[in-house]
Amino acid sequence: MGDRPSLATETDVKGWVLGGLPILAAAAFVLLTHARLAYTPDSPSYLFFDPTRPVVYPAFLALIHALSPRYGLLAWAQTLIMGGSISALILALRRASGAFWLCLAVELLAVANPSWWNNGSAVMSEALSSALTNLFVAVALWRVAGCRRWTAPSFALVIALAVGVRPVNIVFGPAAMLMELLLIGPLSIPAAGRLATRWALIIAGVLAGYFVTPLTQRAIHGEVVAANPLARGLLQKTMFDDDGPPPATIDKADFDLIQTTVQPARLYLAQAPAPIRPVVERGFSDFLRFEDIIPQLARRHGFEQGWRVDGVLYKYAVAQIEHQPWRYVDRVLIEDWRLLSYQQFLDRQTQAGVDRYLKTHPLPQYSPVTQLANTTDLEQRAHAEFGMPIRVGGANGHIHALSPRSGLILTAQRALYLGAAALGLLGLIGALFPGTPASVRSLLVALATLGLLVHAEALLTTLSEYGLVRYIVPLWPQIALIYGLSFAVFVSRLGKVHRT
Repeated sequence: MGDRPSLATETDVKGWVLGGLPILAAAAFVLLTHARLAYTPDSPSYLFFDPTRPVVYPAFLALIHALSPRYGLLAWAQTLIMGGSISALILALRRASGAFWLCLAVELLAVANPSWWNNGSAVMSEALSSALTNLFVAVALWRVAGCRRWTAPSFALVIALAVGVRPVNIVFGPAAMLMELLLIGPLSIPAAGRLATRWALIIAGVLAGYFVTPLTQRAIHGEVVAANPLARGLLQKTMFDDDGPPPATIDKADFDLIQTTVQPARLYLAQAPAPIRPVVERGFSDFLRFEDIIPQLARRHGFEQGWRVDGVLYKYAVAQIEHQPWRYVDRVLIEDWRLLSYQQFLDRQTQAGVDRYLKTHPLPQYSPVTQLANTTDLEQRAHAEFGMPIRVGGANGHIHALSPRSGLILTAQRALYLGAAALGLLGLIGALFPGTPASVRSLLVALATLGLLVHAEALLTTLSEYGLVRYIVPLWPQIALIYGLSFAVFVSRLGKVHRT
């Protein structure tokens, strides 16, 4: 009979299992998909440091392009980075909880979602953003495990990169600051000084992530570009609302152009049944903004780039919000709910009803608008890089619907996402109350940080976007982790936690 493995050997084996499983899953996914890349209408604008995009992901693409022709390594690089971030996350969870089987369960749930892995194949920033989110949470778990010296600079670095990839990741800053506040311990002057230092590093990371884009744009384009993605987002939130008075801040001709363009779609939506409206509205949003309104406004003002009319769009949207503020708030809250509860997918019965309605009630048709030279140039350059056509923008009068799913599958998916949102909120509330037992305090702080992260990112996204699944799926590892931490908190409160 051989000797029994020592505790150190057993621990090392478990660490290798937890660390290696996501890497193997990533490699398997790339091999099964043959490293094929998925292109979207947004992809061309990421390839060439377009002024409308933050710069960190385009810089990452430039690095991949320098290493491989036609971005041949992109799917491998993105997917392996995603897998590596899961490894870091789970190993940090083990450090914080000490429970191997809990970590393994969370890890299996995290890697089991093929929709999350699909981000690794897309020429979009979601893969990098999701990986950085995992790294942020990994640093947070090390922090609750008692590591102080290097976690604040690590927070700053990860936050800077994450904000430079997607500005909505600015919520990492408040989440990290909340965690530091909850972990401060007994208040004293030295403790307050340490808290202030750590907060300063976190704020520095946020500022670095914010300013890296305009500074890089100035170096590339010779000017600090005044592109404002928020303006285009707010336009889709307000352009289907009832007419408001022409605001004094916008030229009446610009106002009338937007109103006249949107009017046929607005009348169609007013007559459509409630279940039809969200589908039709999302279908028309991209087409009307990017292939009709923006090109018309740009030509009217003599611009070659569509982003130069962002100021006009912003003034129009703000005027509409001021005219009907509660309508805007209602839209944001509805989309926030749709995002957190995974509502974009329709069951087969509802989708069949939408299809029947669209057949008997044809969508309004718009006359084609010649696209701006800058837009077609991006498309042509992308075609040259990848050797295939990439269509920029949506199709006139065509509704892009996701494949319908069975009611049972949808109910389970919605329950998973909505349950995690509820548990994260409960954790956030629970961590704010004093008197939490020491055995559960650190796990509860981690759960509160995740709760703030998920809810703040969802709300900030829906201030200007629809509640599309592409915005919640990248947070899937955090959804899995919320369930794991909630279970650990529950067991700890019963006094039955066992370190294995």
